[in-house]
Amino acid sequence: NMGYTGNVSILAFSVEKQSEEVESEFKSAQIELKYQLTRQEKDRLMYLDVLFWGVGHRSEPSNVLVVSDDLSPKPKVNFVPALVLLKEQENNILLVQPGNNPEGQALRDTVTSTWLWESLATGGSPLDGHSIEPAPAPACSETMSSLSSKFSAAETGVFWDLDGCPIPAGLSPVSIRANIKLALENMGYTGNVSILAFSVEKQSEEVESEFKSAQIELKYQLTRQEKDRLMYLDVLFWGVGHRSEPSNVLVVSDDLSPKPKVNFVPALVLLKEQENNILLVQPGNNPEGQALRDTVTSTWLWESLATGGSPLDGHSIEPAPAPACSETMSSLSSKFSAAETGVFWDLDGCPIPAGLSPVSIRANIKLALENMGYTGNVS
Repeated sequence: NMGYTGNVSILAFSVEKQSEEVESEFKSAQIELKYQLTRQEKDRLMYLDVLFWGVGHRSEPSNVLVVSDDLSPKPKVNFVPALVLLKEQENNILLVQPGNNPEGQALRDTVTSTWLWESLATGGSPLDGHSIEPAPAPACSETMSSLSSKFSAAETGVFWDLDGCPIPAGLSPVSIRANIKLALENMGYTGNVSILAFSVEKQSEEVESEFKSAQIELKYQLTRQEKDRLMYLDVLFWGVGHRSEPSNVLVVSDDLSPKPKVNFVPALVLLKEQENNILLVQPGNNPEGQALRDTVTSTWLWESLATGGSPLDGHSIEPAPAPACSETMSSLSSKFSAAETGVFWDLDGCPIPAGLSPVSIRANIKLALENMGYTGNVS
């Protein structure tokens, strides 16, 4: 789907011993399963295999796809500079992770495409949506207004941390929904609005009934960490699910600071790079909000949005003057389209999702690569 049509070979690395039945399924899927006794030994073996693949394919174009939850430096194992080096010789680098992390961000200039593991495992598209199909240059007459107005009628997904941004006194879920819709319409956003609220604190049956009447889906988790993780994943899945059309992502939260397996700032930056317009709501200004200044179109105070008010920066999606024409970057060379792809999969960090098998994983990886224009063999 991404334009990669060459052969695909897959190596999976694990500390946990699989059952004979599962090992048989890996064999049927033509996925080589490699065991090591410790995590450190497994990381080292995977690291060396990636390097040896790159060296072994130095005389021809090849694609290297790394599936791992942890690329942080370890003794004698440092994936980031290794992948940078491999790119410098005919290797096209692709990355798959359960979520975004600093190491993934450090590879942004090296990696052509980045998938969430849950997306690649089901044949989905990468976060950045880069395929290797030629992209037509935009017409010089295209204006900022045309770019902005495409979000006017687009659907808006609202992701609301109910604990950090509680309902202000005198308001209800129904009035909150109406006021959010009003605030968005005043800024030029007229499309459908869906709202998900996340909470640790259990609401009364009466309040839950009010949320239902307001068409706001209420999601509970037992801890703050679990709630943050669920909200983070739902934001990412929204962006991935709307990758083929413009959409608006509105995040309502009092805390966007990095946490284990949860980092909203780089995630929202990545979502903006594909058809997603990012809007932010917080109780007050904080460093994470400032870090998103170049990513976010508008920022509200929660008390203002909850009452239908305007954002702090006042940005609407009204027409703006046309920018000067400029030459666009060319797309990735098609020399990688039919090249072989080597997949290096950390099975412990990125386990097989429920309902899938090694055979379906292989088929879905192949499908996802083909959707991106990679049609060569896959190992």
